[in-house]
Formats: sequence, C-alpha cells, structure tokens
Amino acid sequence: MIVLDDLDKKALEHFRGFVVKKDLVGIIKGGANVPAFVLEYLLANTCSTEDEEKLKEGMENVKTILRDHYINPEESSLIQSKLREKGRYKIIDKISVDLDPQKDRYWANISNSNIKKGNISDELVKTHEKLLLGGIWAIIEMEYDPMITIGTVVFPFVVKDIKPIQLSSFDNSKIRD
Repeated sequence: MIVLDDLDKKALEHFRGFVVKKDLVGIIKGGANVPAFVLEYLLANTCSTEDEEKLKEGMENVKTILRDHYINPEESSLIQSKLREKGRYKIIDKISVDLDPQKDRYWANISNSNIKKGNISDELVKTHEKLLLGGIWAIIEMEYDPMITIGTVVFPFVVKDIKPIQLSSFDNSKIRD
C-alpha cells in the first residue's frame, strides 16, 4: 500500500513526471549495471502516481524498457547487429560528440554500444551542446545506413534523434508558490 503525506501529494500534483519514489530504484535495479539516474528518469515518467495498479504496471514497463533498450558494454556487438538487421533501433546509452576539423564534421561516440564515428547532424549537436562537454545519457534513436561512405570507408551508424535523460535545465518558477 502506498502511503503519502500532504507534501508527497503536493509534489505529485505539481511535479508529475519528476517525482521519483527512491525505494523503487533499488527494487528495479537489483544487480543490474544501470546508473541510478537512468532508473530515476524512467520511474519518474512511468511511476509518478499513488495508484497501486498503475505503479506496478509502470515498474513492469521500466523493466521491459531496460531489457529491450539499455545497453550493457558486453552486448555491444549484439546491438550493432540488431541495428544492421532492423535498420532502426532505440537505445539507452551515453553519447558524446567530437568535432573532426579535418573533415569539418561531428562524430558521435556511443559508449556502451562501442560505436565510434557515428553520423550525427549539426542540428542535433547545436540542440544538445552538452554532447561536446563529455556527453549525456539519452534515449537515442539509431539508424543503420551502409551507403554512407567517406572515400572507401563505410560509416553506417546514424544518430537520428536524442531524448536526454538528464535534465539540461530546470524552471524554478514552478516551485516559488
């Protein structure tokens, strides 16, 4: 049974999608090698409720998302293969970007997936400047396109979209009242 005091209820009412029941992090994490803030993000988006049934459903949803999209480093070859076979796949991973001044282009590096020199648009880099500052954890929509070449070298991995997991900004005007 979920027990909420008045402050908990007010937080849920005004910050749904940001409130995290910290006790659920430990329950879901178990022995998984998932950063706590990744779990907190997923839990905040699916388990910000006082409804017991919706909470259980949200926890199952988080487990499914982790199983299907979170990348463990030892699974990098499998993920690269899934990308090749499916053509498009969403992953949860850390992404950073480097500028290659000789080629006048940005390259995405996706940590646990072991993808180096992934294609990424200038627009995505401008939108998410933290990619150039050590990177961010994100839900990354990837595509596989073996037709992308520079000279004779194929660069098939393409970052199509990024949904940051870490908050890049916070509007504190919501907490003034």
